[in-house]
Amino acid sequence: MSHHPAIKPAYYRACFHSDVPLERLPPAFGILTACNPGGGILLPHENHQREKHLEHQLVSMGHGFMRISGGSRDGRHLEPGCGVWTLDAEALRELGQVWEQDAIFWIADGMVSMIACGDGSRHEVGPLADRWIRPSLDQTSGIS
Repeated sequence: MSHHPAIKPAYYRACFHSDVPLERLPPAFGILTACNPGGGILLPHENHQREKHLEHQLVSMGHGFMRISGGSRDGRHLEPGCGVWTLDAEALRELGQVWEQDAIFWIADGMVSMIACGDGSRHEVGPLADRWIRPSLDQTSGIS
């Protein structure tokens, strides 16, 4: 697998933690976080505030979302995010740019792709079933 120079290698190993059962997921959706813009590290309260602003923006735009945290398989590093099924991949990538993210994840037909927010390049990551972890280790999740 070739790696995009602007995307951290750990992103390619990301797992997704959510209380939503795999079989209840929409056939296509994207995952976006507002945490740690530009690949930097913010304080937890700063990330929490950014995530709440992202959720508010999605609701005010009329988009439903489910809470999904992305990070390490063991849950030691997790970033809260939103699974959005009412935007297509390009619109979600553009929203990722607004929130200064390196990439978003796009899930279609059970496969995970990572899309670089900067240049829009798409990188296949693998089957979602191998990366979907329940129950959420960091928060109560559900569909809003």
